Amino acid sequence: MFSKRSITGRILVGEITGLIIGVLALITLPLISMETSLEYNIGFLLLMVTMGAMIGLIGMYTHHPVFPTLTMKWWLRGTSVGILFFLILVLLAKDQLIPLMSLDIVAWTRLTSPYWVIVDGAFLGGLIGYITTKICGEGNLPIT
Repeated sequence: MFSKRSITGRILVGEITGLIIGVLALITLPLISMETSLEYNIGFLLLMVTMGAMIGLIGMYTHHPVFPTLTMKWWLRGTSVGILFFLILVLLAKDQLIPLMSLDIVAWTRLTSPYWVIVDGAFLGGLIGYITTKICGEGNLPIT
């Protein structure tokens, strides 16, 4: 399916990777005794899928649009998109994240601020960026 590398393939791989990560996160939340609302679960899943699509789309830019001498590697693109998307998550769903950060699995680290979720976003964005780049390539790819 991916013998011909394309931007559409990058977006599809990014969406599928985001969907898998989102579903895994929603499956593990009840296992750690975390109750979340249906709206939060749907929003988080859509956030992960959209983040994957954006990382897939931004993979065609290997150089910064304003500063052409600045090269943008996969880890810079993926982590920056992950940071931005999870910053939006923290700003919009802070009330849902505060109980999550006070669980025993997180509280022992003393990192109980909901803004520490942004570090998770950087990691997941980098992971999605790595997977999409390895499978579909990067740079000036055809659309189809």
